[in-house]
Amino acid sequence: MRTKTRGRTRAAMSLAAVLLPALLLTTIGTSCMSEADIMSPPSDRPGGDSVAARPLIGITATVTKKSAASPLAYARAVHEAGGVPVILPTIDDDRLRAELVRRLDGLVLIGGRDVPPSAYGEEPHETVEAMPDERWAFEPKLIEAWLETGKPILGVCLGLQMTNVVRGGSLIQDIPTQVGTSIVHRNPPEAKESAVHRVAIAADSRLHEIFKTDSIMVASSHHQAVKRLGRGLRETAHADDGVIEALELPEHRWAVFVQWHPEQMERAHRETLFGSLVGSCEPRQARTGKPSMPPKG
Repeated sequence: MRTKTRGRTRAAMSLAAVLLPALLLTTIGTSCMSEADIMSPPSDRPGGDSVAARPLIGITATVTKKSAASPLAYARAVHEAGGVPVILPTIDDDRLRAELVRRLDGLVLIGGRDVPPSAYGEEPHETVEAMPDERWAFEPKLIEAWLETGKPILGVCLGLQMTNVVRGGSLIQDIPTQVGTSIVHRNPPEAKESAVHRVAIAADSRLHEIFKTDSIMVASSHHQAVKRLGRGLRETAHADDGVIEALELPEHRWAVFVQWHPEQMERAHRETLFGSLVGSCEPRQARTGKPSMPPKG
């Protein structure tokens, strides 16, 4: 058993050694943009034409034998904002996780299926569709390790919910049956587009500082929401029915979690939020000794 464990660890570290350098240049793929787009970023992006100078932004994913939820929209948003997107493997290995946390400058937690209700001490509602075991084994530990560094983090939809649970909070398991609201937070499966509704933003929040407005219309696709707030988290936006739509960790340099899907919205919205994330990352010169232009704020 010990030999097998050591073998898995060595395999994971070998994968990291191969995966990270390769993904730094080719993560997004041609289905999202051309190779020329990736290799020759516009001159107004951080680091100009130097990909190596741009902040590395890790993007979680559901990559298993049975599921491969696409993180390409998130990768596009990170690229547009001037970062280099790095899609992370769901491999439950502590040494690999530590290496990812050490190398990356920022982190995006993407959407997906539901957090297992057992994680916050509840039996599952009949509507719950739990995320793959591989992601649940990998990501909560990644979140915990990442938050200890204080480096920038953006959580989207499930990313918000998972962070809340990791911090000891709980979730409303099904908004339609447990809240009773006229606001549509998720369209039926046959719908081609996300639901859209208004979100009110707290005036003294980082989110307000980013968008410079008291309210925005958002693309929404969730049936769960925050019930009990996790440790240190602060509500900074809500829908008109009171459902929490954003959280922040005020003691962190940049820790914003939104319930909506900014990667699905118009480019101006994407660049505003993801640009703030990338702009908050420490310049790579400070970590690598190589010169870089400061990220745009």
